[in-house]
Amino acid sequence: MYSQTDKMGSKYHSLQTDIWLHHDLFSLGWWSIIIINVLFLILFFLLIDRYRTLLISFAFVVLPF
Repeated sequence: MYSQTDKMGSKYHSLQTDIWLHHDLFSLGWWSIIIINVLFLILFFLLIDRYRTLLISFAFVVLPF
């Protein structure tokens, strides 16, 4: 019984990985997310206040915790 469940779980994992590799990864949606994130990162570095860079970076480190 356990080996049959293990085989089914392995097959499910293989199918999910196959779907992810062939349909989700490098799809149009994936590329749009990457491009939007890169654009926001570029805007962030262009518009950041150079005099308060250390304070802003410290806020990103401390606030999530």
